[in-house]
Formats: sequence, C-alpha cells, structure tokens
Amino acid sequence: MVSLVRMSNVLDKQKQHDVVALGRLGWSLRRIETATGVRRETVGEYLRAAGIRVHGRGRRSEARAKAAISSPPAVRMYGGAFSSAEGSPPRI
Repeated sequence: MVSLVRMSNVLDKQKQHDVVALGRLGWSLRRIETATGVRRETVGEYLRAAGIRVHGRGRRSEARAKAAISSPPAVRMYGGAFSSAEGSPPRI
C-alpha cells in the first residue's frame, strides 16, 4: 500500500489504512493522532509516503508574509505639532 523504505517501525496494515483514509478525508494530524493513537509525526510520514499533502507548521490562511512596517515621518511622530517645512522640531 505505502512504500515504507525509510521507516524503521512499521504500523500494522489496518492502522496504516486508517491513517491514510483519515488523511484523505482531510483530517488534521492532531485529529488523526487522537483518533488512532499514532503520533502526528508518524501520521505525517505515512501521509507523505501515500502522496497526500501535509501542511507544515503555522497558519494555513496566511500564505504570504505581511508587508514590513515602515516608520512614520518625523512630523507624525511628534503628533503633528510642528509645522516647519522640513518636518523637524523648532529650534529653541
């Protein structure tokens, strides 16, 4: 069913079938771990071996990184109280 060339401990056929079937249904690794008692790292290996896409760590919905926050101009940093053309504080 699944090629297990690099795995040293092998689950029995029924447990393999359960893990792969639940993965095909779209269950999360944690949910499969809870239902079958197989560690989620092991579940991930079996799903990858079966050609089922496994999401990595992090948020699924956030595919791209957010834009970097740029520092505001000096006038805004001082609350807009300074009205000089250069945007610098008045000389005392």
